[in-house]
Amino acid sequence: MVQQFVGRVPTPAGFDLFENVQKLWCPFDLSNDVAQESDSGELAIVLDGNGSLDLKALTDSVQALMLGDLQPGSDPGLCVAGPVPAAVVEFGRRAQRELVTQAEARRLAEAHGIRLLGLSGTQDGVIGALAAVGLAASGEDGRYVLVGRSRELAGMQPVEALLGAGITAVRTLEGEAVGSGLVAVDKLRPARRGGEPIAVVQWAGDHWLPLKLD
Repeated sequence: MVQQFVGRVPTPAGFDLFENVQKLWCPFDLSNDVAQESDSGELAIVLDGNGSLDLKALTDSVQALMLGDLQPGSDPGLCVAGPVPAAVVEFGRRAQRELVTQAEARRLAEAHGIRLLGLSGTQDGVIGALAAVGLAASGEDGRYVLVGRSRELAGMQPVEALLGAGITAVRTLEGEAVGSGLVAVDKLRPARRGGEPIAVVQWAGDHWLPLKLD
């Protein structure tokens, strides 16, 4: 779907794709407001359109793409936003630690003029969609699936190759900068920290092994 998306962005734009894989508190049964902590994986796409993106056309294109790939029993949601207000960032953080509802997500999106659509099923997917946008905007959550030329890397690569592909820095879990050595990049998922892609690694005897951070 990523490659299909690239071909359907209505205005030329650079983009990064990253995922929020976490537990979100969402309503399991809206009739009695029973909470369920569920493993939730959202994909967020950050576009650099230099303010020129037609968000309505973008929403229509992505909605059509998602509707064409619906899976049985799924409840996908779609959220498309320009500047993301602090209230939406906080909504994303709250969704990680407490019950949030579809109604709350819709009210918040409407208040800030954010496009938020439930595409199938119960439409509870709007909760994760809005939360993912907020967490992406925070710059301190999730990990990149695609950034720059990261998908062109394979096997063992020197640290310099990662930096040249668009990853901002390579660091240990303790925050120490890594400037040399080989990195096993086949499962590389840089963390989003400070709004930048940071590859967090640990030493594995003769090379650096990427870590997946939420």
